[in-house]
Formats: sequence, C-alpha cells, structure tokens
Amino acid sequence: MLTNNEIKQIAYLHISCIDEGFLSSLGLNFLCQMYKAMDQSKECFIITEVNGPHIVGFISGGKGLTSIFKLLLKHPFKLFYSLIPRLLSWRVLTGIILTLFRILNPRDYKQELPINELFSIAVNSSYRRSGVAQVLYYGLCKEFKKRGVDEFKIFVGNKLQAANSFYTKMGAKPILKIESYGKKKSILYLHKFDI
Repeated sequence: MLTNNEIKQIAYLHISCIDEGFLSSLGLNFLCQMYKAMDQSKECFIITEVNGPHIVGFISGGKGLTSIFKLLLKHPFKLFYSLIPRLLSWRVLTGIILTLFRILNPRDYKQELPINELFSIAVNSSYRRSGVAQVLYYGLCKEFKKRGVDEFKIFVGNKLQAANSFYTKMGAKPILKIESYGKKKSILYLHKFDI
C-alpha cells in the first residue's frame, strides 16, 4: 500500500505530465482519492519509479475503472467535496458525465476488446529520455502477465505524438481511431503478449 505522501506525489505527477487529459482538470484532491482507490483495489495496480524519497514516474493499470469508481462512491461526501470547485464548469461537468457513460456503457468497437487497460503513465520532466518510461511499461507488462493477462488496451489522444510513438515502440498496435469526450479524437492501442 502506498502512503498518503506517495499518493500525493503521484497526483502531482499526473497533473504536471498529463495536462491534456480530462482527469487533470478535476484537481489534486480528486486525483489523490482516485489513486488511493486504485491502490486499494485488487483489480488495479500502480508501479512507481523512485529516486530517494521522490517518485519520478508511475504507471497504473488494471481491469477497468469500474472497481475504482465503486470505491470512490463508498465515500460520496468526500468525493463531492473534492469536485465542488470543478462542478461549476460546464466543460468539466460534461466530461464527468461522458466519463461515467463510458465506464457504465462500454462501446461496441466491432471487435472484442480486453477489459484490462493501461490507465496512466507519467514521468517527471527531469527524468524523461532516461529509460524510466520503458522500465515502468515493462513493469506493467510483467504485472499483467503475473495476473494471467495476455493483452491490454491503451487509449491515447490523437494529437499526443510523443505518447503515440512511445506505445508503438513498446509493441502496442493501433487498432482504431475513436471520438472520446466530445470532439476529441483518440487512438485505441492493443498490446498482446507473445505466447
């Protein structure tokens, strides 16, 4: 189990590195709760890379976001309190509704997709291009294999060229382009393990 300080470091890294993503717009308090729930869920995991007391990178994955949101909803007042300042924004409110819709009603992409997913990866800017992201990704693959998973999916923003190049380099295959969160386009990747 991660400490509260480690959870906070992960949330800060998420906000500073994944600033294009919708979840960053929900703020530090929400992200702390989300990553704490992820750490507590048996269906999800977080892997960190550290330098002394500092987390310089992390990756998270698991069996869909449903278990995380169930844990979050066990403390509705805490969840609501973390979102109060954000709920006044129409864009954020719309994003929350679309996210819940995606989780509760997975789309039919005309093919069977794995339930397991890479949720997020972030590396401190001072440690980029040092191999930290590759170590984290290999750690994620190792954890999935240990859990008996033979493939997982990754949703990546269409315009995030560095991220798209990274996933391709790591062996993930782009399988289709989709529209997510309104008009934003994403690429859905599939990473299959060689048997």
